[in-house]
Amino acid sequence: MTHKCKTFQHIGVLKVLCVLCLLSLTKTAAAQDPDTAFVPFIVNVKVKAVQGTDTVEINVTANKADTLKLPLGKTTSVRYKTSQNGQQGSAGVIINNNRGKISLNLPVQGYKSADISLYSVNGKRVLRGKASASEAGKSISRPNLVAGVYLLTVKGGDGQSFSNRVTHRGGSFSIGVSFGGNENAVNSLSTMAVSAFSESDAWGIKISANGYADSVYQIVPSAGVNPLQAITLSIVESQCGETGHGHFNSGISYGCFTDTRAGANNQSYRTVVIGGKTWFAENLNYAGESNNVGVCYLNSADSCAKYGRLYTWTEAMKLFQHFQNTLWNGSDVNHQGVCPVGWRLPNDNDWNDLMTAVGGSSTAGSKLKSQTGWRSYSGISSTDEFGFSALPGGYGNGGGNFINAGNRGFWWSATEDDARDARYRIMHYDYDNVIGFYNYKNYQHSLRCLSD
Repeated sequence: MTHKCKTFQHIGVLKVLCVLCLLSLTKTAAAQDPDTAFVPFIVNVKVKAVQGTDTVEINVTANKADTLKLPLGKTTSVRYKTSQNGQQGSAGVIINNNRGKISLNLPVQGYKSADISLYSVNGKRVLRGKASASEAGKSISRPNLVAGVYLLTVKGGDGQSFSNRVTHRGGSFSIGVSFGGNENAVNSLSTMAVSAFSESDAWGIKISANGYADSVYQIVPSAGVNPLQAITLSIVESQCGETGHGHFNSGISYGCFTDTRAGANNQSYRTVVIGGKTWFAENLNYAGESNNVGVCYLNSADSCAKYGRLYTWTEAMKLFQHFQNTLWNGSDVNHQGVCPVGWRLPNDNDWNDLMTAVGGSSTAGSKLKSQTGWRSYSGISSTDEFGFSALPGGYGNGGGNFINAGNRGFWWSATEDDARDARYRIMHYDYDNVIGFYNYKNYQHSLRCLSD
């Protein structure tokens, strides 16, 4: 038997159709590099492929195609061919091949241990097992193998090898292995080319998009352009709903946002559109990946569940603590801060716009405060007319003291007042109005996020 081998690097290419788009692919790149597989994706997602210790990851912009190139590892292109007299030296003996049941008897001299594989004509390994002469016998099988011609290869631990073509009619396929075969047996072998992967060629694919459940599956890409695949990402099941302090009104546009960041625990927030702007209808309750951003009122987890967390201004803005007593002098426009991607801190003008949209600051408190959760006061009613559902989370003074939960609510803006202070809004249990004021940056207040 003669071997003609060529070692090269394959790259797998995967075409993917995501639920948000259709994809058309030109084959120019594939024509230029026939050993490269191109994997275009569309939608704003993160695509990650893993095979053993190899990882390939890309971020894909919505409605723009990008390519994930998967290196398939070292492969060997092998052409097997019988010698003129048909003998192969230390050969194995196929005693029987009957309806997908093969009896393989191996000579102990060359095969004290054996690695047995079955390859399709395009080089994909469809079956693999190991057998040892120390075993009484070994059975290697696979159900539902499609009909076709396959290459059976056996490699001994001492370097001996044996290969033979096998025809299968389809269905279950099994190989029974025993030892003690005739070392001088003759086996006819037709010419056949394969590309035998040295490692498993399966890649684990993970596709992630903010607010959607991950799509995870396996694929075995081949060199060149692969078939188009359809991927549907499911929206993360949300916990939004009309809670005890929430209130819904007809004619108001409501929504739900699930924070999928690390450390956010997939917490969902109701959202509401007021004056053309989309606001969180609940206070932010995000502690960061290390659980060290913001505090709960009285350091009680129950308070965080009820009121959300309290943040210093620098925590809310994601600035160095140094700026609690130093002028930052940055822009308060479209500042994300500690809010999720796609959301930002409202600045003082955004709060002014909210006041205007609900009829003015003098009555805004009665229209924005939750119907429940506030201390009662004669002559004051909380209608929650827009579903903003403001709650009295109180505040922390930065020194470990907590004040006014149940009576007052304080919400930061992204607007700096001076080196020491920043702007915020306050609502009282005993007033109908909303007051704009400034406070020390190291004080801890509630936070609402506003859509970009």
